[in-house]
Amino acid sequence: MRSTLTRGLVALLACEFIALKLFASGFLLRRVETHERSLTSWSDDDDDARANTVDKVVILIVDGARYDWTTEKFGVGSNGDATTGRLRSVRALGSMCDVNGNASDGTKKRGRGKVFRFIADAPTTTQQRLKGLLTGGLPTFVDASDSFGGTTLREDNLIVSMTSRGKRLAISGDDTWLELFPGANETFTGGCEMFPSLDVKDTSTVDAGVRDHMSRALKQPESWDVLIGHMLGADHVGHTFGATGSHMARKLAENDRDIEMVADAMRADDRYTNAMLFVFGDHGMTDNGDHGGGTPEEVDSFLLAYHPWASKGVTCRSSESEEDESLPQIDFAPTMAAIMGVPTPFGNLGKVNEDVFRLALSADLSSDDGFDWRAAYVRALRANIEQVWNYTHSYGDGATSPFRGDIAARLDSMMETPRSNDSKEHILELLREVADVARVRWTQFGLMSMVLGFGALVAALITHAILAYGPPKECSHMDSAAVLGIAIETTLAIGLWLATSVVFFGGGHTCSFNGLHFAAAFTGFRKFNYYGMGFLLGLETWSGEVLLAAFVPMFAHHLTSFNQFGKQFRDCGHTPAMSLWAKITLCRALVSTCAALCAALHRRHLMVWAIFAPKFVFDAVGASVGNALTILSIFLFTGFTGRTGKYDKFD
Repeated sequence: MRSTLTRGLVALLACEFIALKLFASGFLLRRVETHERSLTSWSDDDDDARANTVDKVVILIVDGARYDWTTEKFGVGSNGDATTGRLRSVRALGSMCDVNGNASDGTKKRGRGKVFRFIADAPTTTQQRLKGLLTGGLPTFVDASDSFGGTTLREDNLIVSMTSRGKRLAISGDDTWLELFPGANETFTGGCEMFPSLDVKDTSTVDAGVRDHMSRALKQPESWDVLIGHMLGADHVGHTFGATGSHMARKLAENDRDIEMVADAMRADDRYTNAMLFVFGDHGMTDNGDHGGGTPEEVDSFLLAYHPWASKGVTCRSSESEEDESLPQIDFAPTMAAIMGVPTPFGNLGKVNEDVFRLALSADLSSDDGFDWRAAYVRALRANIEQVWNYTHSYGDGATSPFRGDIAARLDSMMETPRSNDSKEHILELLREVADVARVRWTQFGLMSMVLGFGALVAALITHAILAYGPPKECSHMDSAAVLGIAIETTLAIGLWLATSVVFFGGGHTCSFNGLHFAAAFTGFRKFNYYGMGFLLGLETWSGEVLLAAFVPMFAHHLTSFNQFGKQFRDCGHTPAMSLWAKITLCRALVSTCAALCAALHRRHLMVWAIFAPKFVFDAVGASVGNALTILSIFLFTGFTGRTGKYDKFD
């Protein structure tokens, strides 16, 4: 007969696996990457449209910039600290019809712009936000790809689209870009000057480098077509000193002058008559400087779209109290692609913004040349919906795709509608619906699954503790020898469990996907073998659990040197090996439950995707692998089939 402990332990391990899977299904936002490329642009077949797309674009990113830094309301933080720092130039360039520059040659009336509330989607780490801005998609924690856990941006993106059309790119600032584009010097042929980004105490080096590079590059526009500057000072000040106070006031005043410098340089040089300037933040921050994505201060930033030589363009705000329009960050990629006449990234889920399109393509200083920007905008939207249709139909395997059912049918219907009957409003509505479906699937946690999964983990943990330490029904007495044996057994169980951690970390592993030893997967293989290589990688990563499963029965055998202890538990219907396994697996269950708790509590923390999520994944997978090996060990050595394994023959 199988003992109660054996049956109960196997059932508990299965329940813990199900609970971990349930929690992970709600916590781990995941998406399948696609490596297909878009090859055509809306303007390819229209010479007039190509002639009206912009020649040059300047992008200035103020990392961590909050939306309210551009408003009159910004002045006092929630903790009562006052600040006078604001990005006044953003409002001046984007809200007034006439921009009053310092020049005296008539250029003071040049320039049209508009400010948007720029809304990010979680996760709001800089790397994930850059991916979203460049692809028009919704990056998640688990972007399943050929290089699982890698940081290289392999999906279709704006940089690829621009370089494929011969655009020369120049960049300076945050070295996170080097992680996305390892061959930066080949990609950014117009110049590449990157600076370390990890030292949050350094609030000036990156900004100074960007300032110097951009001031030089703006004097030589013939050497580049797209100029990118990524400043980090405000983000680092926020992490170090908070978003309010004198330190941030000085930094914002400094960045304000940087924005004015770029705008003035473009407005004074006739080589920028067909150029656009974009200034924006990739995310916001709380008053404490965090940006995990949980509050409007964290996800809301601003975007300034500015044409330095325009005399007509978008309608200005009627008053300072009027709210700015919202612009989802996923709309940046298709809008940029449209105004530059390059292909929209294949995985884009955003839509071309009408105001930016109009500002870029119809706001030149010349008289009306007959170009119909409204008709051009509808053509751009048509290309936009075709690209989204292609992506939704190629995503996943159909059964797991979020783009099925009514959304798929409506997209199909739209593609069958003759071009002459297309309605701008209808296309925009459908594009918004597609983005909403993806947002629900990829950026919002499944709280119900997380709660149920964590509740099941806690219940299993309590039951596990009772099973490991509660007196069995077969045993009617517990003398001092049994108590001593339990103490020895617990100490040994904790020691063996810690030994697996020593093997893991001592072998050079870390709780991060780029810490996996991928070279181990290629041992003995000349050709790619998915399952064989995966097995070798798993064996090398969890070798401590494999060794533990092999040696626990031997350690249990030596426990019988305490004769009274061994006799006590045989009388109770247990074997030392089963009792030892119960305590070792209890250690695993406790650690994985704590990892799930930390992940849930810190799901909107700045470092959730860098620390808490990988820690949960490695603990959960390690526990699952270890428990599976435990069941195998029970089957082979400790009489799971009702027979007694050789290591239990103590006499």
